[in-house]
Amino acid sequence: MIYYRLASKITMACAHESYTGPVYMGVIFTEEKYQQVALDLKLFSPDKKDWITGNFTQVVLEKYTEQELLQIDPRLIVLAPFTVPKRIRKSKKISLGHEWGQKLRKIFPASEHHSALDVMALFILNRFRTLTIEEVNIMLNFDVTQTVVGKQLKQKYLEEGIQKGVKQGVKQGVKQGLEKGVKQGLEKGVKQGLEKGVKQGLEKGVKQGLEKGVKQGLEKGKKEGQYLVAINLLNKGFDLKMIHEMTELDDKDLKNLVSFMASK
Repeated sequence: MIYYRLASKITMACAHESYTGPVYMGVIFTEEKYQQVALDLKLFSPDKKDWITGNFTQVVLEKYTEQELLQIDPRLIVLAPFTVPKRIRKSKKISLGHEWGQKLRKIFPASEHHSALDVMALFILNRFRTLTIEEVNIMLNFDVTQTVVGKQLKQKYLEEGIQKGVKQGVKQGVKQGLEKGVKQGLEKGVKQGLEKGVKQGLEKGVKQGLEKGVKQGLEKGKKEGQYLVAINLLNKGFDLKMIHEMTELDDKDLKNLVSFMASK
């Protein structure tokens, strides 16, 4: 859409100035990939008899060398960052930045140093995204943060840093919260589990103890009752067979009972 926007602005400017002469239109691309995706300017009438097309001079900066730009116009030194690959060693970037800053100060008059360095600093930051504003300031011996654009850029980086920090903080906080929560949950769960287990164990133990005690008591009481009945029957002269049928005591118990009574 860059061709359409440029043509629109040029057309409006010509109309505003009532200019009807020739127009030279050019587009400078920092990288070839941007040139390849740019949509050509072509507008046709419904019958396709009339059309508007735009012929633009296209320049791709990364296809030029620094020397070629300087031969066209020395002031194009501000575009030098786009003539070197993005992925070069940081030490090389810093070295080139020093050279560009020195050349710029020789090419531009002192009154224009501030504006020219401001533009170059922004181009360096755009080309080499891994460099910080502070590193660019050192490279050019120029404080880009003191310019209007530089202040806006610094504010943008600050906001992005805050957002990133908040995001990482939330992520880390959630992680630590989960870890702490799991730990506390386990500790609390174990404690409550022990308390509940002891309580249930006591309740169950008491219940089982009572049941077992009652059962044993009943059995013992029944046994003693059988012995008392058997003694009365023996005293009345009943034979052992009859006593067995009436008390359900076995032969061994009856014989022991007879022996006990005989010893008395």
